[in-house]
Amino acid sequence: MPAGFPVEGFISGLSYEASKDDLFVATYPKNGTTWTQHIVYLILNDGKPISAEQRLDQEFPHLEEVGREFVEKRAAVSAGFRLIKTHLPYDMTPQNS
Repeated sequence: MPAGFPVEGFISGLSYEASKDDLFVATYPKNGTTWTQHIVYLILNDGKPISAEQRLDQEFPHLEEVGREFVEKRAAVSAGFRLIKTHLPYDMTPQNS
């Protein structure tokens, strides 16, 4: 966990329960996460890029940085999916059957 992340956000993020409409971008840190988020956003929005008024961290909140409550209440919905970014390993990433 990066030193600047609030411990509370990380702990809260671990208790997040994924829904069937969640779409995670799960990557190893510093390996093209932002690039991948932009690609996913473009695919879901018919090639229309994120507008100047939007922020990528609001469209794709970082689960272990902002915590469960933020994602549940404020994550954007794009093409029917709640978009979430994570760097958690696969076995710690919230999943839905």
